[in-house]
Amino acid sequence: RKSRRQSGLPPGKDNSRQGALGACSGPDTSTPADSNGAPATRLSMMDYGDENATEADLQKVAQLRQTLLERQTIYAYCSAHYGRRYLGLTIPTVALTISICILVSLWPFLDGADVEVAGRVFIAVLAAFCSVMVTALSVGGFQSKMVVFANASQEMEVLVARLSFVTKYNIGSAVPRFEVQRVMGSVHDRLADMRSQVPVVPSNLLLAACKVEDQMCEVRSRKS
Repeated sequence: RKSRRQSGLPPGKDNSRQGALGACSGPDTSTPADSNGAPATRLSMMDYGDENATEADLQKVAQLRQTLLERQTIYAYCSAHYGRRYLGLTIPTVALTISICILVSLWPFLDGADVEVAGRVFIAVLAAFCSVMVTALSVGGFQSKMVVFANASQEMEVLVARLSFVTKYNIGSAVPRFEVQRVMGSVHDRLADMRSQVPVVPSNLLLAACKVEDQMCEVRSRKS
């Protein structure tokens, strides 16, 4: 009783028990939360504990990084290919349109019947070519494919940089295993989203891009 009066606690109240119950019912902030929510991170840490990543785990990360580098090269090659197709059709279409406008306004239709007929036929042929190019642009969808593959290549570059920071630029002597698993899970989610957005790479472009990737592998091996 004397200790309760000195501490200012009312008699008959067990505040230590209430404090313990309040501490148990409060949120657990000892574990940092990830982007998908705190429970997922706590489960990852509970699964792996304080265990560090082994050499086999880091080897798997390196293999995934190499695969993403290959996909980045393929997507960049496809983006450049469709970009050349788009510019190769857009620039002549603009040039033909300007030429038709100039010919229609300057052609000497009043100098003779032969000249008038030849002028009309020539302008009609140019207009037909222009229509064919515009149709090829709209049907081929070269601009949209160029943008999609360019965005996919940039996304691959981001994922490669994330894996590189885990394996190469981590500060410390060891990498926590739950951290490696968390990064691998985020990479898997991004790849699953990209599969529904990126179109299928044609076989001829895939073969050409693989040749470029072989050359890039030689360059990377020299730099490393």
